[in-house]
Amino acid sequence: MGKFSRRPIQKLEPNLRHFCRLGLFQIYLLEHIPDPIAVYETVEAAKRMLHKGSLGYLNGLLRSAVRQKENLDQLLPPPSSADYIGVRHSHPQWLVDRWITHWGLTETTELCVANNEVPPLTLRTNTLKVSRADLLANLAKAGLEAEAAEITRDGVILRQGTSIPQLTPLLQGECQVQDLGSMLVAELLAPEPGEKVLDVCSAPGGKSTHLAQLMKNQGQIIAADIHKNRLQLVEENAQRLGVNIIETVVQDASLLFEHTQWQQIFDRVLVDAPCTGLGVLRRRADARWRKSPADLLELPRLQKAILAGAAGTVRPGGVLVYSTCSIDSAENHEVVQWFLEHYPGWQVESYRDQLNLPAEYGVYLGTHEFARSEYLYTYPHREGTDGFFAARLRRS
Repeated sequence: MGKFSRRPIQKLEPNLRHFCRLGLFQIYLLEHIPDPIAVYETVEAAKRMLHKGSLGYLNGLLRSAVRQKENLDQLLPPPSSADYIGVRHSHPQWLVDRWITHWGLTETTELCVANNEVPPLTLRTNTLKVSRADLLANLAKAGLEAEAAEITRDGVILRQGTSIPQLTPLLQGECQVQDLGSMLVAELLAPEPGEKVLDVCSAPGGKSTHLAQLMKNQGQIIAADIHKNRLQLVEENAQRLGVNIIETVVQDASLLFEHTQWQQIFDRVLVDAPCTGLGVLRRRADARWRKSPADLLELPRLQKAILAGAAGTVRPGGVLVYSTCSIDSAENHEVVQWFLEHYPGWQVESYRDQLNLPAEYGVYLGTHEFARSEYLYTYPHREGTDGFFAARLRRS
């Protein structure tokens, strides 16, 4: 935007900046809106919020953008530069620079491109009610094109758009909307029927209900979360899916060490930790602009506290899975490495021993000191899933 303005962008009043961006978006990215219409309608819409001087500035900036539209390549940084990736693919520059340090220009470009694509709608078959083959047949009856996902036993990929509230199999509890990468987390924990399981950050319940499904609705699951209102979502999902072994509990996961009655009693524990969400930016387009480098300093402290507290609830010989929907090492394998160094008596178990995945799937792309082949990483531009990390740990 600064290429078309004589005034520093940061000094413009907020509403004026918003209308400038709205007009530029229409001019450069919406192919079916003629440029004169984009300029006119943007200025007309701004009349209710801007004074006459700002309207003139807005009109002039947008007309200048139209005149220079064919020279867009000259306005952008060189294609081989880090600045070009940030501008061309609409990612904050600090994040682009960080990813380039980890993976290089090519991988970073491919990741940014994938983050701007519309992700597919994927469903998890609720095998407590139907088989995956039956769900596919029911979707076909509803006129929807779908196929079985190869990387997870219960996943289904819809190949056409549909209205979620009108998806009959979903309303009847035959499936749950969930990304394929997310499904791998519960499969990695691999709970058995009759076991006692703790999900320490459970809301809204996608993974909790998946755990119940893998347990054939036999045993006990404690679904804990710090937000009472979000636990209602867990209960609603469980009821729709026919799950009755989940008990919801309000609990601050960072204070699990205070819950003495839970110490060393669970067979399996899932820590799907709060994180930056840098692996799901394709689903939350605005989230990339609300993150900062400070998040990657603050959140790991919380993640370490949660992981350490949750570890105390696992019985000897039990299993804990630590996962995030982030692709940044600071929130992932560096947190696990810290835990292994400070809490002896735990071993990492390779995800490949538990998940039947293609050899190239989940290969970590970075070159960090603590990167290990046992850790599972998934990426939008590689596996076509959301970005996830998972580590399976066993207590001696």
